[in-house]
Amino acid sequence: HDAKIDALMSSSNLKQGTKGEMVEALFFRRFVLATRTASKDSRLALKLVGQKQKGTPPLQPPDKDKLDQCLRMFSDVSTRWCSKKDMATVLLNALATLEQGAATLLLPFESNMKAFDGVLVFSLDSKPCFLFLQATIAARHPTSPQATDYLNSMIGAVPEGAVGALVFVLPNYRYESWQVQDIADKCVKSIMQFALRFRVC
Repeated sequence: HDAKIDALMSSSNLKQGTKGEMVEALFFRRFVLATRTASKDSRLALKLVGQKQKGTPPLQPPDKDKLDQCLRMFSDVSTRWCSKKDMATVLLNALATLEQGAATLLLPFESNMKAFDGVLVFSLDSKPCFLFLQATIAARHPTSPQATDYLNSMIGAVPEGAVGALVFVLPNYRYESWQVQDIADKCVKSIMQFALRFRVC
């Protein structure tokens, strides 16, 4: 149950890193389930958070309303695992093999990607869309210089004309108050940020 999961994570004496890994795995399973059950009810909540640095983002951001609708309508979400060093190649391959109305969730073998935990690849308004997903239970989640370098390299691999954003996947008790997160000084600092919450019951 959603409330019990949130209570467990907020009160548990587990180390923060262990909690984070549990939440990451749990939230991505929630994601796949929620896309199959969300339809037009309140199971999914998406909000535009903004940019840490104003200016032209390195990826054209998706329209919030269209993205919200699209996330509720996938015919299927498949999961594909790979090493983070191969993520850029697998990302492009996932785009090339997408079925109409479906999405691919790319997850790394490594336990900590730092900048993001996975990439959701799908088509939005006939354009390739790449959502860099970061699951967290923390009150804030800044991106370090090393992690920002990796995010920057991944965005550089995205084909021209694509849309995308950095999306924080959050528990209920963090979602409403979530603000723009700090990103180390790179051109990716101006990437558009969203917050996403799923309720499974």
